[in-house]
Amino acid sequence: MAVSATAAVRPSESSGWHRFLPTTAVASLGLMVGGLVVSGLVGGIFPSPYDAPGAIADYFAQQSQAVRLQSPFMLGSAAALGCYAALISARMREVGQIAWSHLSLMAGGISAGMLALSGLLVWVLARGGERAPVADLRTVHDLTFVTGGVCHVLFLALMIVSVSMAFGRSGLLPWPMTAVGVAIGMLGVVAVISMLVPAFTVVLPIVRFPGLLWMIIAGFLIWRRGRQSTLHRTGAARTERQG
Repeated sequence: MAVSATAAVRPSESSGWHRFLPTTAVASLGLMVGGLVVSGLVGGIFPSPYDAPGAIADYFAQQSQAVRLQSPFMLGSAAALGCYAALISARMREVGQIAWSHLSLMAGGISAGMLALSGLLVWVLARGGERAPVADLRTVHDLTFVTGGVCHVLFLALMIVSVSMAFGRSGLLPWPMTAVGVAIGMLGVVAVISMLVPAFTVVLPIVRFPGLLWMIIAGFLIWRRGRQSTLHRTGAARTERQG
């Protein structure tokens, strides 16, 4: 009887890395915001691809240093997001949510990859802002928008939906968190319309920043409730052995 009780708690006891879930989400959000703040303080607001071509060209020609500063922050944020996706997917497998774990890992990996690619393209913009033709600048600028904006946010939303559904069903997330996560995910899908209707670009930051904040809270709740469950089962196993 003691052997079976020990085996029952072993998977949870091996999952001390759960505590890094909120940490990786905090790092991703912090680096994203930090890059925007640093770049904004140095060179002002990063232009939208829907701004006037002349204004876009002037910004990249005059504020190459501000643009360059943003790139490493974006890469760091992408790396932290990728770590979160791997950790949360592993936790889903532990609680038996295999299908959702696959979706989470796929969506989180693509979201992180698109953000990293956008960070590299931002570095290219900084390098070419003073010498590249306006047409080339606009092409690279558009690529930074569709990769780090639309694609990154869309797949981030899909990961949030998968986390909401998996841990809502397993009881590790309360229903209000699950509902908010699903709502953010649905809004992220709507954000794709920004590729056709410029007014919908306002949806992108609405999904990105609340979505990352939601991930921090969800990661903390999943870690805390998993830890409480581990302590409970460990105590029950000890009581059973003593009995």
